[in-house]
Amino acid sequence: MMIGKFNRIIIFFLLFVFSWQTLAGTKGQIEGNIVDVKTGKTLSYVNVIVIGTSLAVDCKKNGSYNITNIPPGIYDIQARGIGYLPLTVKNVVVEADHSTRLNLELFAPRTIKGTGVTVEAEEEILKMDISSKIYYFNIEEIKNIPLVSEFEDYLSFCSLREKLGNRERENSDILYLTDGFNVSDNRLNEPVLMPPLSAVKNVIVLDGGFDVEYGNIGSCVVNVIEKEGTRDGYHGAANFVYIPSHMPHHGSSIFNSQNVHLRPFVDKTDSLCWNGTSVLPEEEADDYEGFEGWTGYAEDRESEGDTLTPNEWRDLFMYVYRTEGSDSLGQIPGSYGNKPGYVCDFGFGGPFPGVNIITFYVSNIRRVEPFSLPVTRENCVINKTDWKMTFHIKPEIKLNVRGLFEITETVTNHSSDISSDGKIWAESGNILSDVAGGDFMYWVDALNPYSIRRYGWGFDLSHSVSASTFYNLKVFYSKFKHSSTPIWEDTSSDMSFRDTTELKSFGNISIPEEVPFGYERFPGSEYFYKDLLPADFIFSNSGRMQRDTSRVSTINFAAAVTSQINSKHQLKGGIQVIHDNIESHLYSGLPGEISEEVSWSEDPFRAGLYLQDKFFFENSCTKFGLRLDYYNFGRDNIRWRLSPRLGISTPIKDFGKIYLNFGYFSRMCEPERLYGEYTNYTDSIGFLGNTQLDFLEKVSYEVGFERSFSAQYLFGISLYNNDYDNLIDEVYFREYGDISYNTYTDNFYGNLKGLEFSLRKRYGRHFRGFLKYNLSTGSYKGLGIDDIPIRAKSSFRLLLTFSSFDDWGKVFKDISASILYTREGGDYFSFDPNADNPFEPSEPAHINSLKWQDEAYWNLLLSKDMSVRGFTFSLYAEVNNLFDSKYITNDNCFRSDSANTDKLEYLRSLHLPMYNEERYSLDPLLVGGNDRVGETNKDYIDKPDFEYLYYTNSRFLRLGVRVVF
Repeated sequence: MMIGKFNRIIIFFLLFVFSWQTLAGTKGQIEGNIVDVKTGKTLSYVNVIVIGTSLAVDCKKNGSYNITNIPPGIYDIQARGIGYLPLTVKNVVVEADHSTRLNLELFAPRTIKGTGVTVEAEEEILKMDISSKIYYFNIEEIKNIPLVSEFEDYLSFCSLREKLGNRERENSDILYLTDGFNVSDNRLNEPVLMPPLSAVKNVIVLDGGFDVEYGNIGSCVVNVIEKEGTRDGYHGAANFVYIPSHMPHHGSSIFNSQNVHLRPFVDKTDSLCWNGTSVLPEEEADDYEGFEGWTGYAEDRESEGDTLTPNEWRDLFMYVYRTEGSDSLGQIPGSYGNKPGYVCDFGFGGPFPGVNIITFYVSNIRRVEPFSLPVTRENCVINKTDWKMTFHIKPEIKLNVRGLFEITETVTNHSSDISSDGKIWAESGNILSDVAGGDFMYWVDALNPYSIRRYGWGFDLSHSVSASTFYNLKVFYSKFKHSSTPIWEDTSSDMSFRDTTELKSFGNISIPEEVPFGYERFPGSEYFYKDLLPADFIFSNSGRMQRDTSRVSTINFAAAVTSQINSKHQLKGGIQVIHDNIESHLYSGLPGEISEEVSWSEDPFRAGLYLQDKFFFENSCTKFGLRLDYYNFGRDNIRWRLSPRLGISTPIKDFGKIYLNFGYFSRMCEPERLYGEYTNYTDSIGFLGNTQLDFLEKVSYEVGFERSFSAQYLFGISLYNNDYDNLIDEVYFREYGDISYNTYTDNFYGNLKGLEFSLRKRYGRHFRGFLKYNLSTGSYKGLGIDDIPIRAKSSFRLLLTFSSFDDWGKVFKDISASILYTREGGDYFSFDPNADNPFEPSEPAHINSLKWQDEAYWNLLLSKDMSVRGFTFSLYAEVNNLFDSKYITNDNCFRSDSANTDKLEYLRSLHLPMYNEERYSLDPLLVGGNDRVGETNKDYIDKPDFEYLYYTNSRFLRLGVRVVF
């Protein structure tokens, strides 16, 4: 039933007062004018309907109409007026958070023959009501991106804007939304419970200009619209990806006898293993762990009562470290990179059997990914289930009930200290930096099994009060459980303990046959093969002790209302309430004792109230909103903030627009910074949270220009500037003698500015493309700290998709190829070889003065589609790093010691431009030139020690099949 403007206003404010939470936009709308095609006269009393839905509206006296609360999708629109032929517009695209402009021209019967008129909707390239940089992708576009089989892969493709160094960490979080639900682990301020791709319908990525409904955002918004079951039949999608076994890095295996870790102890060439590294030239010997040789070692150990010959000591070493050749001794040789991985994703939905008003959609994804180096578990396994039931109570009322469940089985990744950010696990098996490290590389149980269980459920009630007014109410509850148990304590583990009665003997020493696949302490030796053998850098003293038994639960209440008050004003409003219960417990130690601990418990509470007016004037659109936030950090720390937001978009003739936006953002930092209390029981040093930390604040400005070309291409360019205040940094305090600790202060501030441009052809039967480039720079300061520059850094994405023509014949029909080129600017670091600490120079000119080389890769996707009886099959192959490009871009390949000797020697051997400065002329070893950090292909370069970790993005193939029905 239609209601008047006054009643709509009353309903709006009543809902506003009693609503509970800000809701992100998950619905779109269609608006426009209706005229006589011949006279141009506006028409009234014309009925406009969205075919296949209950959504309909009568146009107003001035010929305008507006239909809100439309789920994103492609629709046919029909207009019927007395004295005019029915007009049907096919394939009208509706996207969330956007008003699709659709002007309708009706024909009188005398002007055209027939019973009706059908036309195709024009592709809407330029969106006039958007005042920021925004990217829409539907699932068809996403599946054409190479190597994207999970939602996390898609986020990597998005190439989000550069952040303000480490001090912008807490402000850099993504607001991730699925169907408007904000699902985050609020202990870590990280998005979680991302859905399987089989459940995804549309994705919106918003880089700036965040409306008040999105809350306080530091980086970007990723808003996912999920599929729903339909009442007219069953549908679904499945995707299986097979990843053949491959080495995750170039170079030799870590079990190869010539590996930098093992060669001095097993290589008989030139009597190296017998006489030690002294037989090598000095410059070569520096690359290895110093070793006296088994001959001298056997003599030294004889005084301890061990009567092994040098050859028996070498055999014992080979057995324990599982080197190549140890199979001749009865050992199972160490291996990795010889197991395949896979991704299996399936979604299915339709009408609930026997109940006409209920539909469902359920999806599940399972990822099995072998770890890049040998650890406790062979694979990182992630299993997610996402389900939704939709109750079509009335045409204007819909209720969604949904649930999410996820299990991550991985390992801990820190070998010694508990990380102060609360993270001690490896999220992915293929990230070498998560599992690499010289101190546990040959100890398979050094990294504990780690499991994370996440689940949540909630409901979403949507009610269209009229064609121009609707509201939503959402409730969501989530809970996350972290569990890490050392393999030698986990009695439920499927990794059974060895039979310690079965022993392997080397001379007078007997060891368990299954070394090193288990752990058991032996009398008089806490780590028997660590103390027994040289090269103790290989075994970790405490890496296997890390544990996390934290629990996090969150309740979100949500409600919002949107009303098109008239043709010029659209109002939105709502309130946000989030209540967390966080029990954080991380600790490290031997059984029965704790050597390090971070434990705290708190119930932070947040609420936000907002109101926004979207004002239309001719073809211009202005959005102005105010948001009031309340934060109760706990422990008598309560704060209020008022945040204004403004966005303006105005046309330039009929081919372009200029937009600008402004926003003030404030948010709570990571709770660990507020409440964490680190205790190191071996000394007095730890860290204490600071509950008086203020809001992390950002003021954002952006101005941009967009222009369409040939009705197919959209070019955009924008300049943005972000000013930050109350940034967090860790500081050291010493009080009264030996009492010392670290804590956090919020007296840092900074600036980040950048340029971004894009070119996109979103629609097209045979060619589509997407290009995005971002360049950013900035600086940050603090009390007593000079301006520290954030050097200019860039990122680039180019995606091209080509499809074959229909007349190419059956063999080549429905073939497509997608090429993705990515280029990421290298990270900066500080360096001055003349400084007391070369990597922490005091002179500002040498802070962030060196840069790793940029990384550039090509990925390829080839696919062939086939249709059989309502099923569409896609067979495809993907190639990662098509040209096998090689880059060193991080510190993993350097041998680690307190002075970073390996890295220092490498940098001093390069011919860097900075060495042309006069201050380095007195050092004959520092030679100026044009080398880049990361190069290794010149004879004079003192290469990093860990050669097998130079290049960690090797080329490999993935094979897949996708089915849609």
